[in-house]
Amino acid sequence: MTTLNGSLTAIAKTLVDIDDEFPFESRLSLAALIRFWDGMAREDSVRGELARSLQTRLREAPELHGPIEDLSVLDRHRSLLDALMGAVFPPAFLDQSHSAALMPFKLRSIYGTHAFERNLMSPDGEVQGQLNLDERSLKSFRLLNAYALALYRLYGIESHVDYPLIFTTRDAETGLDRHFKIYFDGSFLDVEPLRPFPPLAEEVRQRLDAHAVDADGLAALIPPGSVRFSGFTVFKAVAVTDQEVLSSIKRDLIDKESIVSNARFEALQAKLRTLFHRPELRLSLAAIEGRRVLILNSGHRLQSGCIFADSIHHKVADFAGSIYERAIARGEPIFVEDVAAAAVRSTVEDAILKKGMRSVVIAPLHYQREPIGTLSLTSPNPGDINSLLAPRLQEVLPKWKVHQPSSGPSGAARSFVLCSSRVAFASSNLIDRHNPRPFRTAAR
Repeated sequence: MTTLNGSLTAIAKTLVDIDDEFPFESRLSLAALIRFWDGMAREDSVRGELARSLQTRLREAPELHGPIEDLSVLDRHRSLLDALMGAVFPPAFLDQSHSAALMPFKLRSIYGTHAFERNLMSPDGEVQGQLNLDERSLKSFRLLNAYALALYRLYGIESHVDYPLIFTTRDAETGLDRHFKIYFDGSFLDVEPLRPFPPLAEEVRQRLDAHAVDADGLAALIPPGSVRFSGFTVFKAVAVTDQEVLSSIKRDLIDKESIVSNARFEALQAKLRTLFHRPELRLSLAAIEGRRVLILNSGHRLQSGCIFADSIHHKVADFAGSIYERAIARGEPIFVEDVAAAAVRSTVEDAILKKGMRSVVIAPLHYQREPIGTLSLTSPNPGDINSLLAPRLQEVLPKWKVHQPSSGPSGAARSFVLCSSRVAFASSNLIDRHNPRPFRTAAR
């Protein structure tokens, strides 16, 4: 799975593990939500009529007005809860929006949209997935959010906790990773002082406004046990899978190991599967130098640490009349939705079919307008790879931008590099020193 900092945290389990370290009391309540509808009931409008109808129903359910310790209370009043939560989660977006009401400072859902329950919630109601924060950072994030909310409710001072929270989960149908940026909203959380809070000195207020107070300073202003949080937290998850995967691919291609390591090459292929939403996608790379074509794919075992020492070697002439040659000649990707249905096939297309692949795209890689290799994606499913994927492919290809470093002492050796000089696309000690010219397409 992909993260921003390389570490993944099982989010719900970690919050359970550090729950005893949270220094404030918190409890579930619908009081703030009910106050919202009470305010709406004063309107002379259709919405006001709806709110007054809900007030009537609420008078018949007094257990919803106070702290809620037994979640079965919510089950008994599910229809009323649906109507109340309509203020937070519009019914028109229940199938698309990944949102939920959570117990304060916990990751247990008490109410969620259909999309949230389907994709992000475990059977026991916990948020399931991985977070790009380690345990220490997650603990700090939760505590700083508590301080920020308390400062706003007690003193009217706004303080934003800016953490790039990326949540990763596995799609149940495809098995592919999905990435979400998550937000927590405390609009329906009350902060109850459990002791007197004196007015702030002007100097302290200015420091708080300038975000110049650290966690220890905040703890001195709002000591442990000095407030109680009542209500629920609104959880929102916005899909960012494409952005995360593209960024991760770019980071991988800066690292030489992503090409020469079996595990890293497989991981790179997995990210492409996620990006294209094709769980059976196969990635292959080909480098062209002189009269040789060197092919690497996820089925090859890399032993020496050099991709072309462990790659399959071919002659350029072997690709005459193939989709590879056509892609190089045109200088643009060529899509074949079903290789088996092609009117004319070369031995290359026959070899693709023999491997069980039916659809394919071949994209040329260039250096200074000269073709030096190809990136190919194949799938065993006819139509799986088609021209509708062209815009997404164009997002990927720039990540494989090719540069040519300075030649060695002999002046003849070449290395082709993907994305940066640290990622070897071809090893100079394996290139034919007597034929350093860039590849030209084979005669047709």
